[in-house]
Amino acid sequence: MKRYFFILMLLFCIPIDTAKSSTDTVAKKIELAEKVRTSDHALFLELIAELEQLELTEAQKAKLEYFVAYKHSFSGDYATGAKILERLIEKDIDIELKHRSISTLVNLHTINSDYLKSLYFLDELQKISNLTDNSELKNSSNVVAALTYNNLGQYSFASDYALSAVNSTSDQRTKCIASQLRVEALYGMKQLQQNLDFLEGSKKLCRDEGEDLYYLILLTLEIRALHDKEQYREALVILQENEQAILSTKYPRIISEYYYLFAHNQFLQSKNDLAMPLAMKALDTSNTSDNNVPLMLTNKLLADIYEENGDYDKALNHFKAHVELNNDYIDDLAAKELAYLDFIYKANEKTRQIELLNKQNEVLTLEQDLAKKDATNNRLMIALLISILAFIAFWIYRIKRSQAKLRQQAETDQLTGVGSRHHFYDLSKRTLMHSESSQLEVSFILFDMDKFKSINDNYGHLVGDWVLKEALRVSKVCWRKNDIAGRLGGEEFAIMLPSCSLEKAIQIAEHCRAEIEKVDTTNSGFSFPISASFGVTSTTLSGYDLKSLIADADKALYDAKEAGRNKVNIAH
Repeated sequence: MKRYFFILMLLFCIPIDTAKSSTDTVAKKIELAEKVRTSDHALFLELIAELEQLELTEAQKAKLEYFVAYKHSFSGDYATGAKILERLIEKDIDIELKHRSISTLVNLHTINSDYLKSLYFLDELQKISNLTDNSELKNSSNVVAALTYNNLGQYSFASDYALSAVNSTSDQRTKCIASQLRVEALYGMKQLQQNLDFLEGSKKLCRDEGEDLYYLILLTLEIRALHDKEQYREALVILQENEQAILSTKYPRIISEYYYLFAHNQFLQSKNDLAMPLAMKALDTSNTSDNNVPLMLTNKLLADIYEENGDYDKALNHFKAHVELNNDYIDDLAAKELAYLDFIYKANEKTRQIELLNKQNEVLTLEQDLAKKDATNNRLMIALLISILAFIAFWIYRIKRSQAKLRQQAETDQLTGVGSRHHFYDLSKRTLMHSESSQLEVSFILFDMDKFKSINDNYGHLVGDWVLKEALRVSKVCWRKNDIAGRLGGEEFAIMLPSCSLEKAIQIAEHCRAEIEKVDTTNSGFSFPISASFGVTSTTLSGYDLKSLIADADKALYDAKEAGRNKVNIAH
């Protein structure tokens, strides 16, 4: 994903103006370096080496610094590139170079998963854009914002910024890029079906402009939308008609996603014999790509295919690979969400601090006035001062309450009320460390709702959410007060049981299983049975390492599903 994001970022960078001294040898070299930067990297490096040996003006030195930062970033040394750019923007440089440098910083910090810094520099970029009348700089800022917010999963913001660029730019290529980003945001918000005219217009625009990369990305989003509506045949037509165009790009990120979508399409139509070879091609291509999402999805698809074919060993291997990649994916999503919440909190806190300082200045002014007033007026001014101090205290209380709310949101799964995956891992690791030092046994339960996908498919996601909430509600009565519960993702949950023997944990798991099985689903609007499969282990079997406990419990859970589901199985 890093390489793809970096290349995509380069496609809409505004070139540095070098036309002012076209007769100057140095200026010509800078102009040539700018021209061949993305087309002839070897020549670009030669020009940098030559420029470093020449006497340059301060403006030319600044441009050379940008090229050096680009050189490091292109080679994969994103951290060094970011450091050079952060030093560069502190200098007195022209606004276009500063704008471009900050745009690049936003993307480099996103690539390095430093999402908080990415948002900080995005805010700086918007401030720079407000200082100029250059409409293309403003459009570039909006495109960078849309790309960044899409990556962070903040699709509403991404859609707004992308649409602003679409409506204001006169450059058709920029309009194509912004349109693709808005379609991606609409899909993320599940609103693409209501905006099919915009999708068609975006496809035509990008195709007319010869922007094949963005056109093909739009096609993959359209195929996903068709799959979501179960229009598999319509999606298949698009997949078959565009196979050669996609393969001719020789771009692993696009090709791996294409093969996955093709394989998934055949699997959804119960054509496992056709889905299997396509999935294997997706797997091979994903292994050469820097985007883990198709690799994660393809492993899950292969696990499902092998399970339906009765090859449970291969199904287990691919399922384990899927779980490992899915855990990394969920961790990254959590990091993005926390960074966004942290940024919003700090921005609000900064605004409130400014308000508090303004109020404090008012208080100082009032204090100076009080010294000049008659004793009769002093009592009135003191009363006013007390009111202002009460107002300040109220804002401090609001800040603290907002901080507590943000922390609670980050630590709790909003659907079921149990701990979030990140918070569960943190508490579990501390519990295991304490228990190991005290030689106390800790047990661990992992459980997964049976055939949950079919519930979503048959009754809808709202009913699926109801099932998860109801299953957790009836399970909570089975746990002890000091047990730690968390949602690891989807329909999978875990319980850490400190100072609990394996035998007691098995009883608790069996109690939970029985309570879930007894749930009356008619309150959901439908009547259907539900159940869950459980895997149980303890530190006596698996040691005090959290990953080992999860892995052993996961294996036991999988064996429970293999044995017919709705069972409690113990790790061996």
